[in-house]
Amino acid sequence: MKYLKNFISIFVFILPMMLNAQSEKKKLNNEIGTDITSLIEQVLNFNQNEFYYPYSATYHITYKRLLNKFNLRFGIGGISSSDSDGEDSSLRINYRFGVEKAIDLGKRWNFYYGVDFIHNLTNNRNEVHFQNGGWQQGSERKNSVMGFSPLFGIEFKLSNRVALQTEANFVAYFSKVSNQPIITQISNNPSIGMPSTELETNKSHGTGFNVPNFLVLRIRI
Repeated sequence: MKYLKNFISIFVFILPMMLNAQSEKKKLNNEIGTDITSLIEQVLNFNQNEFYYPYSATYHITYKRLLNKFNLRFGIGGISSSDSDGEDSSLRINYRFGVEKAIDLGKRWNFYYGVDFIHNLTNNRNEVHFQNGGWQQGSERKNSVMGFSPLFGIEFKLSNRVALQTEANFVAYFSKVSNQPIITQISNNPSIGMPSTELETNKSHGTGFNVPNFLVLRIRI
């Protein structure tokens, strides 16, 4: 593991020089990025006490199309998991798309601002929460969050092609949560009546602000 961390560290610092040495005759109109926050945590070996919770990126891959007056931007991320018997599973998908305007602050620094449409989807299924009176009770919970998110960010250029980015955003969102009970009879003669299988739905809306808490490595191609 130590050798892997050293290799990753060397690669991250050498990559900008490798790319900068390449020919740049054509105009670079595309940016591809990835969230490297979790990688930095592992390489720097931050203190991981009993209350440590691993960082989970919202958007694992980002893309920008650079136009004359503004940029188009897109991001996607997610995670899925399942136990061996398939009774407990979860799925999360996050994506966003929007526009931004960049402003040069100097040779190394850029500032940008814009707005995104965001959509976050989660699906958690657990077939066995508990058993009672001859019935096995579980649920499938789905959550959909949509909103608009004004943002501003800052970028530090490591080379003409490579930079580090982070940003903050305000979000106004609408959320819909549904919970479908999963009821399974496990006794020939249950001692209580069958629990409700009625779908439960809850809608809400709100606002929030997210401070910069991640780092994206982007490459122009």
